[in-house]
Amino acid sequence: MAAPKKPQIEETTIDQLIPDSANLNRGTERGNYMIERSIRELGWGRPIVVDKNNQIIGGNHAAEVAGQLGFEKVKIIETSGDEIVVHRRVDLDLSTDDPKARLLSIADNRASQVSLNWDASGLAEVAAMTPDLGWFFQKNELDLLQGLVEAPAGGAVAPLPVNPPMAATPAWAKGSDDEEDDEQWGDEDARENGPEEEEEEEEEEDAPAPAADVSRTSAALAIVLTPQEMREWRKAKDQLGYTRDKAALLALVQQYLEQIEPASGEEVPDED
Repeated sequence: MAAPKKPQIEETTIDQLIPDSANLNRGTERGNYMIERSIRELGWGRPIVVDKNNQIIGGNHAAEVAGQLGFEKVKIIETSGDEIVVHRRVDLDLSTDDPKARLLSIADNRASQVSLNWDASGLAEVAAMTPDLGWFFQKNELDLLQGLVEAPAGGAVAPLPVNPPMAATPAWAKGSDDEEDDEQWGDEDARENGPEEEEEEEEEEDAPAPAADVSRTSAALAIVLTPQEMREWRKAKDQLGYTRDKAALLALVQQYLEQIEPASGEEVPDED
């Protein structure tokens, strides 16, 4: 009996992985934040799945965040889907109640859950091409995702746990979860708020802004920007050093105003 063929291992770089431009999970801002904190504090976890051309099938958002964090080295294990690929983390040990190992287990599931934001129109296109989507979605579930029907009051099928644009600002967007995370994870590497964001938060304490402001900003960006433009916006926001869309936009506006307005102390010329 012939020995099984040993999987081929290729060492390459992250820029050789091609994002899926038609990824049906559009992701969420909070999900990307969780992925970033998990990778930065706990290291790499779940493997990425690519096709024979290195185009990413599973793990698009994780690969994008890893690239932004400076990860470069990649090991590709070639298989045909007939064997299980295991990523052994020799620095972790669940049997000793290693908190880092347990946190990675939670992060793996929680970040996936929070990042889920289906492209309903894309799912509908796939459903029209193949009946196999019925393995995962019933027709009324797809209709719910597309907003074609209302969720039943007491029906058999509950609304899917998607992350549509939020009507009100959740607690985490106001900063409470971020503060708890900083206490739990340690804040040495946490991205610090810029002066504009701190000033904004102080103003909110004196005169609270409407609760939906932050969510309106994120929802508006998701409507007017394509997925590729959203990825570019996230990179630009990361370079600015902000985690929230609203604060980053305010910083950009401030930079623009400083460029077009006369420098402090210069006389403003008469319009006449």
